[in-house]
Amino acid sequence: MEYKSFERDFVHRTLANLRLIETSLSDRNSEGADEVKAFEVTQLINSLLGLVVMPHGLMGRRIDETPLEVLEAGGWKFGVKNWPSNYLRTLGRYVRHLRNSIAHMRIRIEAPKGVITGISLSDRSGFPVMLDVDDLRILAERLALYLLERDQSTDPVN
Repeated sequence: MEYKSFERDFVHRTLANLRLIETSLSDRNSEGADEVKAFEVTQLINSLLGLVVMPHGLMGRRIDETPLEVLEAGGWKFGVKNWPSNYLRTLGRYVRHLRNSIAHMRIRIEAPKGVITGISLSDRSGFPVMLDVDDLRILAERLALYLLERDQSTDPVN
């Protein structure tokens, strides 16, 4: 299937792939099977790669300076405990730091006792992000939906 609007379709397909993997995981869990059909955390990292790196370059103009407090009130999870005092807490700035962390593979998997519980990310500036698996999933989905909504509102052709 071809892309009609690469940026929008890429974000939409990334979200669809994430949901497909989650369905596979739900099926596995409901059947009680031990066979691995999907790797949830790997897919979440791949989704963030697709949602943060690609759109940053292609749709960056659509990621605005919405204060993170507004998004947090709507259920977003950002995983930053200690914000640097001089840090402007906006979605645009957060995504830029997240993009740098992911694009330069500054990711550490948190897996006490062999079970992945979350990931830590930091860019060269040391900007710290720690997301548990559930919050990582929330961030990936909310960012995809945000980008799709922004794309629709700024480019009526798509």
